[in-house]
Amino acid sequence: MNVNRFKNYDSDVKEAVLAFEQNQDEGGHRYFDEDDMEMVIDYYLETNDLHMLESSVDYAASLFPDSNEIALRRSHLLCARQQYAEALQILTRLENVEPNNCDVLYALGAVYSAMEQPRRAIEYYERATSDGYDLATIYGNIGEEYAKLGISDRAIDCFKKSVQLNPDEERSLDCLGALYEEENRTDDAIAFFQNFVKEHPYSRMAWFCLGAAYYSQQMWEKAIDQFEYAIAIDGKFVDPYIGVSDCYRALHRPVEAVSALRETLPLVEDKSIVFSNIASIYHDANNLDAAIIYYKKAVDEAPYFAEYWAKAASCFLDLGDRSSAMDFVDRAVHLSPQSPYCVSLAAYIHSQCGDDDNAIPLYDRALQLNLDDEGLWIEYADLLMRLSRYDDAIQLLQDGLTHCQQAYFFYVRLAVCYYKTGRRNFLNNALMACAQYKDTYGDDMLFILCPEMQNDIGVMNTLSTN
Repeated sequence: MNVNRFKNYDSDVKEAVLAFEQNQDEGGHRYFDEDDMEMVIDYYLETNDLHMLESSVDYAASLFPDSNEIALRRSHLLCARQQYAEALQILTRLENVEPNNCDVLYALGAVYSAMEQPRRAIEYYERATSDGYDLATIYGNIGEEYAKLGISDRAIDCFKKSVQLNPDEERSLDCLGALYEEENRTDDAIAFFQNFVKEHPYSRMAWFCLGAAYYSQQMWEKAIDQFEYAIAIDGKFVDPYIGVSDCYRALHRPVEAVSALRETLPLVEDKSIVFSNIASIYHDANNLDAAIIYYKKAVDEAPYFAEYWAKAASCFLDLGDRSSAMDFVDRAVHLSPQSPYCVSLAAYIHSQCGDDDNAIPLYDRALQLNLDDEGLWIEYADLLMRLSRYDDAIQLLQDGLTHCQQAYFFYVRLAVCYYKTGRRNFLNNALMACAQYKDTYGDDMLFILCPEMQNDIGVMNTLSTN
């Protein structure tokens, strides 16, 4: 048995849990007092062991069927299973019995939060502050609910109150930094976190948030300094390593960006994310051979994650290895057939590799998944035009106009299709539509797509008079 799982727990908790587990192994006939059972249940709740949590709650309920404390813990079990309606039934009954029990009120706040009812959650969280216990956590929770409602100033006030009560409340610091960024208030973020680290210089999260604020202002070198302070405080804190890597990436220094990510490999359980990010850095730096090596590492680490296969396929295409590109992207589509990214990339890769027979049904599927992707409509239309399937391209472009905003790119292709099929009336209408965008785009795209139109007097007259 792994006793290290108790390293953050008192000996009383360890003794009670081990005794309960031994009792379970022996058939479950031993008596435990209620306090011991509460400790056992709380241990499994905190360690997220749902199987043993259920066993301990059921056993405690058999010993103490009228205990409100055990009933409260059953509601926690139900919440962990996302059975919120059942949890709410128990908690409502307990509230009627003990209307001022702050543990019950806090649990009600958590349930309403999980049920996406932030106003009710705030109501119960605020009532739970009456006993003055764990206020930093509660104000952090209230801040999250106000953030859900879009009431940013109230959310910021709550997060600040949370960290004033407990400077080690990292979740509130992180949420505060994220909200400042979301609200584009990076100056306020820098001012707050600069002051915070002066008062609390060993707060790794505050240094990280300060670095993130500088990153948002594209002050890469200053951001790196703050991230490195966070690393100096806690070398096992992964986020600032990623921040350093992102900064070096923005500075076009891929060697340092990769080096920072490699530092995280011993620290993370899921190494596939790190391998994929390293591959992406090499890919952007056009070091395609190195990128392929790390995309393959990501795939080996997480073979059922479609996005890694798709990214590797894109890299193979850039490398000129068409066969591998198609093989990898087909695997991505097999793993995630409803992913707009994977299916549209598969369509593009098959098209680029000359496999038009497979590209066309893939484009059809991709459009079903994402009608608002204008680039997808244009790619598909270009393929049909390349195959001289102008009637199909016309129908596609007309359909696409109803879903997209950048109409010029559709009209210019419609003009080419009408020209190729000799539909002069439709051609003139399309050319007049294109002329509306002449100041922005000129006529270059039209003539790139169909150079012979420059020699057509009717086309040139229509363009010049509109």
